[in-house]
Amino acid sequence: MTTIAVTATEIAWDSQSTRGNIRGIAATEKVFAIAGHIYACCGEADACEVAPYWHADGADPRKLPKGDWGMLVINEVGIRFYGRDCPNGYFLAYPQAIGSGNEYALTAMMLGKTALQAVEVAAAIDIYTGGPFKSMKLKDVFKAHKAEQARQQKGVEKVLETVGEDPAEAVKKQTARRKGVKKAVVKKTAKAGSVA
Repeated sequence: MTTIAVTATEIAWDSQSTRGNIRGIAATEKVFAIAGHIYACCGEADACEVAPYWHADGADPRKLPKGDWGMLVINEVGIRFYGRDCPNGYFLAYPQAIGSGNEYALTAMMLGKTALQAVEVAAAIDIYTGGPFKSMKLKDVFKAHKAEQARQQKGVEKVLETVGEDPAEAVKKQTARRKGVKKAVVKKTAKAGSVA
């Protein structure tokens, strides 16, 4: 019971929580940025708390969160919808809206409103949508993720330089070590199997 609206440049959402026909006192977060993805979830709170991490951990349909929920997953490639009845997800086009006020928000965006304005329109009609309203620019999330990746890469390179190792050589050595470990495990498994 919420309204989340997204265009090709912006995502917006309300922060009202609802249990049955009672509005919650505290505002709730419904949109999260994790590793370059934006997760926007509506539905049962318990499911919405774990759904983004379920997707970030590989979106295994056998581990689908229980409950009634729907989630938009946005990255630089596009937007996908996942939910209780849609464990494999499917691509959507912009603009898009989910939640109890989705029809109102989508109509507002089709008439030229921004995502934030669309959520405000939905709140004026849908009793399960309420403020405060929040929004973020998609490019800001993607830019921050790229900056974090670059910062981490520079940190790794600095550590390697400190110990006097060429970063490219370090990667080759690490790959060789991994292959050696895999071969050892395969040999040990094969040897154990032949004994039985």
